[in-house]
Amino acid sequence: MSPKRISGHQIFSGLLLVLVLLGLSCSAQAQEAVASEEEKAALLEVRLVQAEAVVAFNEALMTAQAARRARGHLQGWRGEGRGAPHLFPADLKALSMKLQVLQDRFFHLYQAHFGETKDRKKQVIALTPEAQRLAADAAARATARERFIADCQAARVAAQQALESYRSSLARLQERTDSARGIPRLARTPRFADKPSATLEPDGTPIGIILSIGSPHEKDHPALELLGSDFERAGFPGLYGTYKVSPIAAAASRGRQTQILVPCAVHQRMYCPRDWFLEHRGEGITRPGPFRGWDAYWGAILDFYNPTVREMFADYLKHVGERFRDDPNVLMYTTAWEPELNDTHEGLWGRWPTGGRTPAAAQAFREYLRTKFATIERLNEAWRSAYEDFASIQPPPDVWHGPEPERSELLKSLSTGACPPLYYEFNRFLKDSYADYLAWCYDLLKAADPNHPISVSPSYGWLDGYLCGGRDSFRWAADCCDVYGSEDQSPLEEVFNWSIHRALNRTTGICECIWNSPENWSDPPEEVVRAVARRNLWRMVGWGRTLMRLYGSADTYGGAAYNNMLVFESGYSLLRRSAGIIGPLKRKLRSMEDVWLSAPVVEPQIAMLKPSASQICGWPTGPEDAVTTATRNLHDLLYKRNYHYAFVPEEYFLAGQDNLDRYQVLILPCATHFPPGLTEKILPWVKSGGTLISAGIAGGFTPYGVKDDALMAEVFGAIQYRPWGELGWKINVGKLRAGIRDISPDYAQTFLADYGEGHVLMAARVDDLRVGGPGAEMFYELLDQAAPRAVWSDGAELEMVLRRGDKALHVTLINPNVKEMGQATIRLANRYAQAVDRGIEGGFPIPLREEGTGQVFDIWLAPGEGSMIDLY
Repeated sequence: MSPKRISGHQIFSGLLLVLVLLGLSCSAQAQEAVASEEEKAALLEVRLVQAEAVVAFNEALMTAQAARRARGHLQGWRGEGRGAPHLFPADLKALSMKLQVLQDRFFHLYQAHFGETKDRKKQVIALTPEAQRLAADAAARATARERFIADCQAARVAAQQALESYRSSLARLQERTDSARGIPRLARTPRFADKPSATLEPDGTPIGIILSIGSPHEKDHPALELLGSDFERAGFPGLYGTYKVSPIAAAASRGRQTQILVPCAVHQRMYCPRDWFLEHRGEGITRPGPFRGWDAYWGAILDFYNPTVREMFADYLKHVGERFRDDPNVLMYTTAWEPELNDTHEGLWGRWPTGGRTPAAAQAFREYLRTKFATIERLNEAWRSAYEDFASIQPPPDVWHGPEPERSELLKSLSTGACPPLYYEFNRFLKDSYADYLAWCYDLLKAADPNHPISVSPSYGWLDGYLCGGRDSFRWAADCCDVYGSEDQSPLEEVFNWSIHRALNRTTGICECIWNSPENWSDPPEEVVRAVARRNLWRMVGWGRTLMRLYGSADTYGGAAYNNMLVFESGYSLLRRSAGIIGPLKRKLRSMEDVWLSAPVVEPQIAMLKPSASQICGWPTGPEDAVTTATRNLHDLLYKRNYHYAFVPEEYFLAGQDNLDRYQVLILPCATHFPPGLTEKILPWVKSGGTLISAGIAGGFTPYGVKDDALMAEVFGAIQYRPWGELGWKINVGKLRAGIRDISPDYAQTFLADYGEGHVLMAARVDDLRVGGPGAEMFYELLDQAAPRAVWSDGAELEMVLRRGDKALHVTLINPNVKEMGQATIRLANRYAQAVDRGIEGGFPIPLREEGTGQVFDIWLAPGEGSMIDLY
């Protein structure tokens, strides 16, 4: 019998099968040869060494850049030019690359010890060939581990040596200024040293800058100590039975206080016991939405208008306060975390269904109207309606999700400025009743525990957030908390939060801060991330936030946010090179607490109206309404040129909580609907010398949608107006007053008028008053006449905050550019005897040059870098 012939294809397939089986066998062996617990612990011990290397590297970089700026100041004193640009020193660039190589090597070691890892999309990453080799060979694994630890130790030594070298260089420069002729000697400013963790007084007053690293490795990673994490967050009281050890006691064992989340409004949810929920769930205790059940972690979406809910919750708040009243390890409570009055997230982002439509809420709305109008006859007269009684009044259709044709008719009315009275009053009721509820929670918890402050942490949109969310930021800060902190962060939001602090003396913070936002979403290089972190921390502290909880050590938002401080690919074992800036920068910022805590931001000459009625009545163009768009445009015009301003709610001027006489300029951001009495406040002020600037028509309607052109008719004469697109109005000119100037490139769009001793600029198209817009030049001309700047920057666009102390004007300068150095000439309207750069440890004298009636000096700031200049 002859042998059977085997084809070449069969031979190849057989060999391939053997290779695959061998590979699977090796892989299985690699998986079986898992490192022992002792080996794993030995590898993870390197976390502290690597973190110390990263932090020392970042501090060395900060010191090197400060030394270069000091050299520039010294050259200015000597008349040798105005300094050299900031570069990334070659030795530190090489060290940065070495730290990156170590990070890459660690990935193989980690897999060899712990097995397969997962990527940001939670997909399994198979063992690399190097990891397989090490996993299968215990001796090789031990050698690689010991070599890696030694290399990390060497990197730490190199970073510490670089730091000492740049410190010595800076000290030599300071010695040269002390001995040089013509350079004034100065008392050294505070060193950038570690301080004990700061805390809050019972009323929320901070005794220092407080910082925490949030989620979920906040408790046990050694890098957290190096970054200066001061407190931790604990979950919902009442559910602590699920913990083996109290999280407050655990945090105290690590030397940290605890922020306690009390779920009065965590998104739409509230705390409630399961047994209580099951007993009362048929009594209308929940809000509409797809989830009406109970959850052990989140609680339930309860209707806080319901009296049964209030009764249960009052007992709960009393219990919480009594339980923690005497606990020194509690930092504060947070009652509202990203609270939402909208019932669901149905629909497009920010266009969610408004709440307040349950039977209990509808009845509360009717009682709200009864309190305001007393009789149905008065309501009908004001609304031009014909309701039989208050019981017949129902909430209006939802602007995004209501039934047709009612919803379309509502949108048509809003688009023309004719806001229905029912729509305005219902949305005003939602804002006021939500604030009333949070104030009720505050009062009950504060009565039970007067020893700890209470905070709220709103999110979802700038300023007051999306209309459906029901937020009134100034009311929340006034009545509902000791510490207020919007989670949104931008220059606009910082000015807004500072305005709240200024008006109410309320501590401001941020309980969920993406430390590298907004650039984080594009996963930029580490150099850019580092610059973003520096810029953001300088900006927040500069504008007065004293409590910050940074998100986070892990990628907090599902893997795509890149906001992790620990390296994702290392199983969150290593510290990112960019995140190492946080600890050294915290020390620098805390060295300036004498300014942050005691020297207030200078009083502005410019007020930006917060037009509460227009925020409700305006045409809802999307999540960002016309008021917010106009405000953002106007903010950019002001902030980029260092014009200082504050937000003031229109209610404050009407109620006498603030006075227009304090300001030289009032700016209206699409304030199309004036509440009664506002025109009567503004016109006399303009007539006596004030400058009024309006993006959009100025008070063309009442909150009930009735045309009211009293201000415009008085200032400009006979004009007619109608909507023109989403962010503009078409002006039809009748008989204008004499002297009115039409300064727009298009006919009858932007008007400038003298009125008594004052001036009025009105751009009918909101976008005309934006950076580069046709009204920008006249905008700046009016500001320079009415509210000239005390300090401003020429050259790079630097952010600036001015604070007035007992002996000095403190100028915070920030380079917002995260890729390029900021080189600028700072111009001073007045003259000073001495300038000191406190961003250089110990302080460094700055040469001032006379220019006209003022002075100038030069500054160089690395990407994202900030500094404080003291002017005496």
